Amino acid sequence: EFPGFLPHLPPLLTALLGTLTTLSHAHPTTASSLPATAPTSTPSERESGVLSAVWMCGECVARCALCDPSVWDQVKSNLSTPTHRLAYIHALSHALTHTPPPSLSSLSHAHSQSPELNRAAEAEKQRLAEARAAVMERVCECLHALGQETSLPVLRALIHLLTTTLHTHQPAILGDLDRILPPVLELAPVNKALIRQVDLGPFKHSIDDGLELRKAVFECIESLIENAMEYVSPSAL
Repeated sequence: EFPGFLPHLPPLLTALLGTLTTLSHAHPTTASSLPATAPTSTPSERESGVLSAVWMCGECVARCALCDPSVWDQVKSNLSTPTHRLAYIHALSHALTHTPPPSLSSLSHAHSQSPELNRAAEAEKQRLAEARAAVMERVCECLHALGQETSLPVLRALIHLLTTTLHTHQPAILGDLDRILPPVLELAPVNKALIRQVDLGPFKHSIDDGLELRKAVFECIESLIENAMEYVSPSAL
């Protein structure tokens, strides 16, 4: 968030994208089985390390984009793997909930007689407004493409992104709910194709790989009912 940091953004962004590419190539199967939200524990130490790295990269991207919104377009051009898409979606979620620390905007009230400080405060407010607008534009793009996503962890991340948006920036997507909701509701029923049998000697155990996704969908529906149900047309349900 400091002007002197801007020249360092390009190499930092290149390093972040390179890290995600390395993770994707080194652990292709792990990337497809990562949880969509940061868990308290994971099945293996390797998956835990990959997950932490993906989420840290996403947070770094969000902070970089706060300085320069064009970062979103640079990251968006590198979304060929689930690992990259998970980091991108986490970056958007982090940006939605991230509140910049008080700075010139709060000081302006104490020094309202200083025209220079007031101008700087207004410039900062304008910059943050543009940064938030850039985030919401990318969030809407991601949610509109939800029906085209095939990766379970990325789908869960998108559902959580929609839930976060309903809680924090509800007005920004009210006009798009009729387009966004149908593919979300299609994920609510049990998908038998995602249920597998694990042989445990004399016993067989059923594992539903779509369970966490359905939980995320119902949490999203609950948020929708609480925050914006009156804006949804019956045809979208």
